[in-house]
Amino acid sequence: MALAETALYRKHIATLIKSEGRRLAISPEITYDAAELLHALLDHATYAYTHAYTTSYQRNLATARKEFLELSAPVVPISDSVAILPLVGSIEIDRARYILERTLLSASELKISTLIVDLSGVVRVDTMVAEQIIKIIQSLGLIGVEAVLTGIRPETAQSMTALGVEVRTLNIGGSLKRALEKVYN
Repeated sequence: MALAETALYRKHIATLIKSEGRRLAISPEITYDAAELLHALLDHATYAYTHAYTTSYQRNLATARKEFLELSAPVVPISDSVAILPLVGSIEIDRARYILERTLLSASELKISTLIVDLSGVVRVDTMVAEQIIKIIQSLGLIGVEAVLTGIRPETAQSMTALGVEVRTLNIGGSLKRALEKVYN
C-alpha cells in the first residue's frame, strides 16, 4: 500500500512544483531540475523501503522455515527403547535431508533400539525422497537402530520399487498399530 501511494505523492508534488514554478515565474529548467530531484528522492525512498521490507520478509521466512523443519522430524519416544517418527505432508529434498540428520541425532540421544518410521501422513513421495527415506533406514542400521516402516501408500511403494529398493531387506510393519503390536509382543 505504501508503494502504491508513492505514485500519488509523485504526481501531486510534481504538479505542485510545476504550478509554483509558473506562479513564481521560475525558469522551466529550474522547475525541471526540481522535479528531477523529487523523482530521485522518491526513487531512493521507494528502494530503501522495498529493501528493508524484503530483508525483513526474508528473515521471517527463514525463521519460519527453520521452525518448520525442526517440527518436521519429531522422534517421539514411546518407551525406553522404542520411538516413532511420524512424517506428515509433502517431503521435498531439503526436508528429507533435515529429517535424516535430525532423526540420527535424536535416535542416538534417546538411545533407542527401534524406530518406527510412519509414512501414513505423507502425501507425496518422489524417487529422490524415497531414496532419502532408504538412507534414513540404512543410517539408523549403522548406529544400531532397527527401523520399521509403516503406513506405506501405493505411490510410495511405486517410488521405492522404481528405485530398485530390495523390499525384503526392509522391515515393513504395515500399519502403525500392527508395528506396535509386533514390537511389544
